[in-house]
Amino acid sequence: MVSVLVPIYNVEKYIERCALSLFNQTYNDLEFIFVDDCASDSSLKILNSIIAQFSHLRNRIKIIRHEENRGLAEARNTAIKYASGDFIIHVDSDDYLEQNTIELSVKKQKEKNADIVSFGCLREYKSHTIRQIPPHYKDSFQMCVSLLQKKVNVGIWGRLIRRSLYIDNNVKVKRGCNMGEDFQVTPILAYYAKTVDVLEEALYHYDCTNESAYTSFFSVDKSNQCWQSYKVVELFFKNKGDVYYNAIQRTKTVFLCNEILKCSAINDKLFFYELKLRLHNVPAEYKKNVPITLIPPLYINSLKFLNLYYKCTKFIISKLKNVYYK
Repeated sequence: MVSVLVPIYNVEKYIERCALSLFNQTYNDLEFIFVDDCASDSSLKILNSIIAQFSHLRNRIKIIRHEENRGLAEARNTAIKYASGDFIIHVDSDDYLEQNTIELSVKKQKEKNADIVSFGCLREYKSHTIRQIPPHYKDSFQMCVSLLQKKVNVGIWGRLIRRSLYIDNNVKVKRGCNMGEDFQVTPILAYYAKTVDVLEEALYHYDCTNESAYTSFFSVDKSNQCWQSYKVVELFFKNKGDVYYNAIQRTKTVFLCNEILKCSAINDKLFFYELKLRLHNVPAEYKKNVPITLIPPLYINSLKFLNLYYKCTKFIISKLKNVYYK
């Protein structure tokens, strides 16, 4: 059986599309677990109206309600707690699946008895769509390192995952870390996996048009949550080997450079210098080979200059993207 886990918080514009894509799956051995994180809109009313249309599935659907808003991280933890399937698929409630997603994923899983099957996605923007297919990994070690390097999608969604990887190894997201929470989990799951596989199909529709999504804008609080996620991963892999540790340090350096540029745009001097201090404490060897666009945050301490640089590069990249996608 496959457990489909869906966190819900104020997604009344999207939940019908999501639910229909799940309830119309061509694979039958499913259970659906929705976690209501105290939604204040009509999300649950709409969901229940959809459920009423699928009476044959009613006994396979659970709606768990948090007594207070706990955030995405705890919603994911709660969903896993109540899941009973052999495998898990995470779906964000503003996204949706192709109708044969789970059938194809289970078929692929059986070929190698894989603990994790990754499949592709369609990143859907207002003006264009990007098709992304994960690379084939030689083994779970290669997958784990690729995730730590962020060379591939680190999202927990877009994967069929053996539930015992969570349960047997007590893998959870740190409460309150609602940014970068997937990065806390996916590399660790890959580390524990014995066999992984890839399905070369774009089956997950990742909606990038939701401006109210948690990841859609920068804030000090969200940046700090991401930083906490890095610290969680860093702590887990601290004594696991140099390959893992080096990958995390290089990824952390790129993250800090990006955050410094974003912070310059909101003109928060106090947090700007906090980020600079964090970057200063990263050993010099990990500051080599950062992308050329991220070199200025390594050496320049002027918030005004970096703000101007950030706005200019963002404008140029935006224009180049528009030309490319047209």
